[in-house]
Parts: sequence; C-alpha cells; structure tokens
Amino acid sequence: MAEAPATGHAPLRYRHEAFGGILSLEDPPLLAWVDRERMLALGLGGSPRWETPDPGHLSAPTEAHYLVTARCGMGCSHCYTSSTARREGELDTAGAFGVIDGLAQAGVFAVALGGGEALLREDLFAVAARARARGVTPNLTTSGAGLTAEMARACRVFGRVNLSLDAVQGEVFGVDRRAVTDRAMGLLREAGVPYGMNTVLGRANYEGLEALVLHAKGAGAADVELLRLKPYGRGREDYERQRLTPEQALGLFPRVLGLSRRHRYSIKMDCSFTPMIAAHRPPRRLMDLFCVVGCEAANQLLSVTPEGRLGGCSFVAPSDGRAGELDTAWREEPQFAAFRDWTLRAPEPCASCDYLDVCRGGCRSVAIHAGGGFDRPDPECPRVRRHRGET
Repeated sequence: MAEAPATGHAPLRYRHEAFGGILSLEDPPLLAWVDRERMLALGLGGSPRWETPDPGHLSAPTEAHYLVTARCGMGCSHCYTSSTARREGELDTAGAFGVIDGLAQAGVFAVALGGGEALLREDLFAVAARARARGVTPNLTTSGAGLTAEMARACRVFGRVNLSLDAVQGEVFGVDRRAVTDRAMGLLREAGVPYGMNTVLGRANYEGLEALVLHAKGAGAADVELLRLKPYGRGREDYERQRLTPEQALGLFPRVLGLSRRHRYSIKMDCSFTPMIAAHRPPRRLMDLFCVVGCEAANQLLSVTPEGRLGGCSFVAPSDGRAGELDTAWREEPQFAAFRDWTLRAPEPCASCDYLDVCRGGCRSVAIHAGGGFDRPDPECPRVRRHRGET
C-alpha cells in the first residue's frame, strides 16, 4: 500500500490490483475500485501486477477483523466468540503488533479491533496506534462497558467506534445493554469521536427495530448496522429459537427501506442479509450503486483470532494459516479458495439465480450449522426455501 498527497485532512492511500487499483480516503470515507487508465491519470503509475495473470481475487483483503481478545463479562447468549472472563491464548503486545505489521505489509486499508470486549486489553490503544503508524486505519467494536472519559478521548485514534445495542427496552439475548451503551455514546460524543451502532437482529428484537433506530438517531450515532444472528460460538446454542422467522427475514428489506426513508437515517445490512434483499429482485444497477454484495470472505475480508489464526470470516472456524504467514496463506490456504470459488460450483437453486454473482450463496456459517456443509446454499434464503418446498 502506498500514499499520495490529497486535498482534505487525510492522504490518499492506494494499492495496485490486476484490474487497476483501489483508492482509500478516511476523511471523507472512501474506498474506490478504479481501472488502469484512471490510476495512470491520477499519477499513481503502473504496477508489476499489471504484467502478470489475474489471480481472480484481490492481492490482499481491504479490511481485517482482528479479535484482540475473547474476554468479556457480559455473557450474551449470541456471542460468536463464546467469550468468558478468563484470558486464554490471546497474543501479547508483541504478537498483536506482529498482526498489525503483517496487515500493513499486505496493503490492508483498515482493521476492526473487537472481541470479546476489546476495551479489556490493556494495550488496546497501543495496538491502534501501531496501526495508525503503519498506515492502517484502526476501528473499534465494543459494548462500551468500562469506557471512561479518559479512554473516550484516547478513542480519537480510531477512525470510527461501533457500539453494540440490540434493543431499547428490556433484555435481548440475555442482557440489557442500553444504560452501558448510552453512557458510552455520551462519553464519545463529548470526546468528539465518531460512532455508530451495531445491532444483532433476531425474532425477539425485530418488532423493536423502529424504536432502536430512533434512539440511535437521537443519540447521535452516524448509522445503525443490522447484523444477522450467526450460529457460531455461543450463538449456536439457541440459534433455532432466536433466529428471524421466515416471514421476518423476507419482510426485513422493505421494512428497512421504509424506516430509512421515513426517518431520513442510514440503516445498513450486513452481507449475510443479501439473499433476503435479492428475494425482492431489486435492479442490479441499484445494488451496484449502493454496494450491495454478499459474502466477501477471503477476498475483501479477513479474520484474525485472538491466538493469531487466520480465517476468511469470523463466523466460520479459522484455517491453519497464521498471522505471520499472511501472504502465503492468502495465496495458498484451501479455506480461502473455497470461499472465493463458491459460485463456480454453486448448486441449485443458486446456479440459475440472476443474483448469484452478487449474493454468492448467502451465509456459509448458516449453511454449515444447518448440516448442509460449506458447499450448500444458505437454507434461510427465500429462494432456497421455495426450491425445497418450504414456503
């Protein structure tokens, strides 16, 4: 990854790819794919990657999700790391710095530091500063538990902080986090740190979505990102009862559109919801315009466990690759190839779906949990349900 002068508050970072290159700005937030002609017009030169065959995937991820710890005392029933209060196996500071250095060397633009509860790591801000120094934008995902005014000011090192809140009233997934999240938002607001809200959506909090959106907007959160409940970690234990009903899953996209328009507020949906969006057959040009895309594991995304193991996705068991071997693992790890090549061996009804190259078969974690295995389609996709005679 290289940097070039740019107008505004942050330099333009870029990375050459076989098709041209990727450009990144932090302020304003921008990640753009451009062709070779545009790279040359911007004065960013050519690249040896233009002289070799296209490998069919990016040279490195654009973003990594680094779970810096599995420690957390909240005990949420949907926790995909099965977090506990014990420190087990996480890398020390030198090891964490090594992860950051490997990401920087590969040309990764951003790293999301999470957990467990990332704020429990005493060296969290040192790790974030290391990323800054190496040209990688650090972001933070946290419940906000334990955040102090001093820590909130230290959070200025992050490009963005995402706070977790699943409901405005009462317990959802075994906890009531509103007071913790509201306090954290207030501290971040006072410190001038931009923040958004992450919401894991299941059947119990589906009806309360509008109240949560209004709460987030009123509290100054930049947006709400809806995360589909995943059957991984502790989230496996009660997944069948907590997941969205088929009716809720199908109705989610029009509901989100309605809420966003009515309240003039940004509501995002994570990649695993793409089958539910495609079920409504939106125009492809609009999906491209709004960057709606399915599973990007092992292409745009990479996960790193607290022990330093690499995976294509945080919701599937990691590969045998280690953080210190990122370049080799990225090219040779079988799990990564399996993620990237899924559409080439897609079974029906995905094989004949007009949205195959966008949706990419839905969520692998859900498919594995349902007993279909890695190579099967997401069983909760409305099209798959119809194909199986379930709706």
